[in-house]
Order: sequence, then structure tokens, then C-alpha cells
Amino acid sequence: TYYIAEVNESGITSDQLQKTFLNAISRYDDTALSGLDQSAILSFKKNILDQLINYELFYQQAQKEKIKISNDDINLEIDKIKDNFSSPEEFNEALKANNITPAQLKEDIKRQLMINSILEETRNQISISDEELLEYYNENKESFLELEQVYARHILVETEEEANNLLLQLKEGLTDFAELAKEKSIGPSAPSGGDLGFFTRGQMVKEFEDAAFSLEPGEISDVVQTQFGYHIIKCEEKKEEYSPAFEEAKERISNTLRYQKENEAISTFISKLKEEAVIVYNY
Repeated sequence: TYYIAEVNESGITSDQLQKTFLNAISRYDDTALSGLDQSAILSFKKNILDQLINYELFYQQAQKEKIKISNDDINLEIDKIKDNFSSPEEFNEALKANNITPAQLKEDIKRQLMINSILEETRNQISISDEELLEYYNENKESFLELEQVYARHILVETEEEANNLLLQLKEGLTDFAELAKEKSIGPSAPSGGDLGFFTRGQMVKEFEDAAFSLEPGEISDVVQTQFGYHIIKCEEKKEEYSPAFEEAKERISNTLRYQKENEAISTFISKLKEEAVIVYNY
């Protein structure tokens, strides 16, 4: 057997690398893949090999720590996989197509659960103090600022004359705005009754934005001309600019810091394992 790399005398085969590589690129569409040149593919493969080495190091550490995985845990994971198939036969066919035996699948899952356990152990060592949370809040206040937003609908037509006629119908209360948008608007939001959802300043063309932000909830604009044609805008809801207090932002900050610290802890752990390991590259 040809090993492309060895980690403490445990080999990673070129088949393993190729299989993991093909699995990774299957998530990309053809356009993204056709843009990859030879050096990008080599770099991608090198990253995957690094990942396989990291997993091998985690697995060896899990063995060293004698981490036990029960059959119940393994079967639970197999049941989760089976849930993605419409029948047991379809599941078995998928195993055959991928050249995986049920025993191999069990072994792969056991290995993955052992690695997960080691990673979880590393993550659980993280702690974040209130002082750190407050410091992050004070240093990043601007990122928590929620900008003024408008929730609007619009009707877009080609001529000013048609827009004025529709506006007259709306002002006289002869028709519902959303129904009229479905019937008459030529904009892409017509099927949803002209619904544009919430938007902030800078997301729409200036004439449209100025009109939309000048309205109060329930108000309908005069006819507004833009490069797209003639619009009638209805403001459904408005949210003023808002800066959340520390207590409101605390959970969000905690999640951000935890994510950062967990990644740092895992990187440090990998570096330590690599320093203590004998890694041989055979290419």
C-alpha cells in the first residue's frame, strides 16, 4: 500500500486523499469547478491532506485517552443517516455504490465520534468572563448598531399616466394595494403583492429611497420616477435606528467570542499534537 503521508507510523493512502477530495468538490457547482486551475487544485488537495493528518492526530489522541464509544451511540448515528433514505434497500444500495460495508460504516462512525469527543473536550475548556464581554461590546459598538429600516411595497408601471390612474384608485379606497400590485405591477415583486420586505438606506435607487423613508406606516407616496419606470410606494412598517444596550447584545457577543476562542483552542491543540508527532510526507 502506498502512503501519501504517515502520522506516527499510521498511513494515509492516496486513495483516501482522492476519495475525500472528490467528496469535497462534489459540493461545488460546475461553474466554480471550471474556474479552478492546476495550482488551485493542488492547493485544495494539500488542505485536504492537512485535514486528514489533523483527524488522524485527533483519533490517536482519543485512543491514547481511551475514549469509549457505545454501540448505542454508533447505532443512533446510523439511524440518522438512514433517515435520509426512503427505504432500507435504498440505504444498502448507497453503501454498495460507495464500496462501504456495514462494518466499515460502524468503524468510520466510531472513529468520528471519538474525534468529536476530543474536540468537545477542547471546546469545554473555554471560559469567557463578563469583563471580556463588556470590553468587546465597548470596542465594537458600531457593529451592533441597527440602522433605520423601512418595510415597503411598491407598484411599478411604464407610464406616468397609468401610475396616476392607479394612485387615484388607491386614494379613493377602491382597491387593495397588494392586490393592485399583483394585477398591474411589472416589477419582479408583483407576485407577492409588491412586497420588498425591510431595507436600509443605500439598498434602493435614491429617488425611491427618499420617497420610501419619508413615509409613515400606512402612507402611500405620490408617483415616483426612477430609471426603472413609475412607482407608487406604500410604507408598511418602520424601524428607527437602534443601538442595543450591553445586556441585550451580551448573548450575541458571547457566541462570537466563544466561536473565536474555540477555533484558537483547536488550532493550538493541533499545533501541540503536530510538534509531538512524527509526520512523514511521501510526495
